[in-house]
Amino acid sequence: MLQHSVKVALAVQGGLSTVCATCPRYWEGRDQGLPGDRCTSRTPCGSPLAGDDFHEYAGPMTAFDQWCFICGDNPACVIAKPGSPRRFGVCEKHKHMLPTLKPTNMQLPQEAQALVNIGGGVEKSLATLIAPRKKTVWERIAETEAEFEKLDAEKG
Repeated sequence: MLQHSVKVALAVQGGLSTVCATCPRYWEGRDQGLPGDRCTSRTPCGSPLAGDDFHEYAGPMTAFDQWCFICGDNPACVIAKPGSPRRFGVCEKHKHMLPTLKPTNMQLPQEAQALVNIGGGVEKSLATLIAPRKKTVWERIAETEAEFEKLDAEKG
């Protein structure tokens, strides 16, 4: 158990979301040699910032709003995907990053737009706080695969 806790802590320190770092599917991906931070989830799975609620999460955490889903610190606010029962905490450090964080899709559908509890019972759409990315997650995956193919071709 200690060895697993150390691996999780090192992954989070390296920038991996605490949710992903505590999910066995992420570690299965490492064991299988999947490129980048890919995991073994059956469908694309991501955070509220990507219009998702980590629906493939298979780890031990249940109270996602009790800690920052990014780094594990105490939450300062809560992010939620409308229609999902899951709420995710965001710490003070990452709360200030919300306007600069980008969803993985170019445009989030209305029903998938995350809400941010900004205090005093006020919730705002995450789409009003952040700008969309220029590339979709699939474009980034294709780029990563192309990079790996290029490296393989150069080796041999």
